[in-house]
Amino acid sequence: QFWELKVFDQMIRLLPAEKPDERLLIVEVTKKDIEQLQDSYPLSDGMMLQLLKKLGEHQPQIIGLDIYRDLPQGQGRDDLVQYLQQHPHVISPCAHSGSTYPGIHPPPGLSSQQVGFVDTVKDPDQIIRRHLLVVDPPSQSPCTAIYALSTQLALYYLEAKGYSLDFPTSESWQIGSLRFNILKAQPGFYQQSKLLRGHQILLNYRAYNSLEDIAQRVTLTQVLTNQVEPNLISDRIILIGVTDPTLAKDEFNTPYHQEIRGLLLHAQMVSQFVSAVEEQRRLWRFLTLWGDLLWVGSWSLLGGIIVWRFRSFLNQGIVAGVACICLCSSCWIILSTKGVVVPLVPSALTLVITGSIVAVKNFTMYHKQRRRG
Repeated sequence: QFWELKVFDQMIRLLPAEKPDERLLIVEVTKKDIEQLQDSYPLSDGMMLQLLKKLGEHQPQIIGLDIYRDLPQGQGRDDLVQYLQQHPHVISPCAHSGSTYPGIHPPPGLSSQQVGFVDTVKDPDQIIRRHLLVVDPPSQSPCTAIYALSTQLALYYLEAKGYSLDFPTSESWQIGSLRFNILKAQPGFYQQSKLLRGHQILLNYRAYNSLEDIAQRVTLTQVLTNQVEPNLISDRIILIGVTDPTLAKDEFNTPYHQEIRGLLLHAQMVSQFVSAVEEQRRLWRFLTLWGDLLWVGSWSLLGGIIVWRFRSFLNQGIVAGVACICLCSSCWIILSTKGVVVPLVPSALTLVITGSIVAVKNFTMYHKQRRRG
């Protein structure tokens, strides 16, 4: 599993760059903003309200906050809470509790449609390769949200565009013409069901020059001082959060050998969901168990045929090398064109092992015949 994950990482790093998602706008809070506006971190409730009202003037489709508002911050608490309660197009964050983590409340008085959890799921090597869409909250958790913040934002946007969500089966989602299955313990990388709580899919990052180029980015100060063109806000998905590492540590490891801030990670997840529906952009998926077995078995058979057909060790090595190159190329082409993750490492191993077994058997039979002769 470890090596299969690393090979998958390498393959997606070889994919062509994609343009930033023009449906999103990132509003980032930096240390410079705090200093210029003479505010404090985390952003005061009054300043947060001012930002939301300023954005609201240009009619964004949906706004997602990646700054907790579980406790009062400075002046303006009552006005901010009232605004959040009256504006369902603003989604607030919360965090589920864990074995060593108490969790974080959402702002008070909000409906379940106005809150999304910001929990993420990491692989054993601490890399984010999966998108957690839905999960049942732990008992006694201060956060009772079922849908992720990214899921709430994407669904709100898509529903406004005329799409509706349906669940054809307990293991599949359908939005418009897009239908996809959630990850299961078999087959693929995740053979332990404990890793797959809730509904998860693989995360197909959108990378341009960097993962951080997921969308247009503006600062808090630029928004409040009217330096942002209205068309960058109107009808868009707005995400608000902190990107300055000196204010808060919120980095996540990715398959691209690059850390990404939590705000931008949520933007990647929103973009994946919306792009898959509106643009038919690929969602990564695995073969079925029978598909995996057939794929691996075919390469195993090829390994045996190579040794049986070519008697010279030199020719066997050359043809086997070409076969391995073809295997790697096939896996990448299938991933890049169909979005299907096929097993490369098991296929390469069975190709070599089967070929070696046949070679040893041929060698043994050859020497037996010589002794008899």
